[in-house]
Amino acid sequence: MNKKYLQILAVLVLVLMLSTPLISQDKADAKLAKMETELVKLLGTDTNWKADVFKDLKKGMPCSEVRKYFKALKCNPAKNYDFPKVSGKLFGKVKEYQFTFKSGKLESATIIFGARAFDEKRFATALLNVAQRKWGALPPEKLQKDVKTWINGDYDTVVMSKFRTNWQLKIAMPKRDTGDVTASAMSTEELQKNLIKLLGSNKTWTTPSSGKFKRGDSCDAVKQVYSAMVGCDPAKSWSFGSVTIKNHPLVHTLKFSFKQGGLYSITYVFHRQLPREEFKKVSLAVFEYKWGKIKPEKRDNDILTVYQSNFGTAQRSFHTDHWEIKHDFPK
Repeated sequence: MNKKYLQILAVLVLVLMLSTPLISQDKADAKLAKMETELVKLLGTDTNWKADVFKDLKKGMPCSEVRKYFKALKCNPAKNYDFPKVSGKLFGKVKEYQFTFKSGKLESATIIFGARAFDEKRFATALLNVAQRKWGALPPEKLQKDVKTWINGDYDTVVMSKFRTNWQLKIAMPKRDTGDVTASAMSTEELQKNLIKLLGSNKTWTTPSSGKFKRGDSCDAVKQVYSAMVGCDPAKSWSFGSVTIKNHPLVHTLKFSFKQGGLYSITYVFHRQLPREEFKKVSLAVFEYKWGKIKPEKRDNDILTVYQSNFGTAQRSFHTDHWEIKHDFPK
């Protein structure tokens, strides 16, 4: 075997050694992507707090209602707490679905995944990736914990954990269930158009929906328009009523502030699915059009505030994972 042939052979071996890890990594990435795609079919995207497999369930449902969607479910409504399970045949990687009932009413639903003997690390990575895209990115210190928790004050709590050989995802049924929304798919033009429609003309301090009220209105006066409002207490110095707005492209909740039982301000709580930076840019322009110019050095702030002595304060701000806009009612 001549020297030149040996040199060529050595080069080919080196090329093969260098390329093998890349090929292996490509295969690993493809498997991870495929697993994530399968999990999205089960959990869905960030357009709904609930997992897609639980999309028809609601907080407070009796067992008889839940059984319409999980037919083999058997509950004991006489128990203070009941944790019935059904088979996970609806999805290949699911072992069981477990439900938590309190006094006969649904509180949460848990997906118990089958044991992953050979690719457990990949499965855990895929599950965490999909969960973060759906419920929000976790900070580094929370990612290090064995039990990973997502908390949203407007919805509830999701917990990802491992019990023995099984990964579990426990999803509390949302406190306020708006169903699917398509806010994250809006174009910039649509977002601006909807926001202008919501806040209304700059000829009035109030908005089209808040213009139905005046400062000092009672809880009952607001309930005549929003009968589902809860939380207002005339006996308290300050109280806060809220009402979920169904199927609105921008707004998830209206919140009303009452001072000594009299209406003081209104807050629009926007869907958490709205893209943060895009909303920040669009809302700046609409906010300035509606309530007045912001000083140049403050225009990039998350919190924008305008005050007028005869009207009060208007403010845009970011809270944890969603935007809010509120304004006082004119004096």
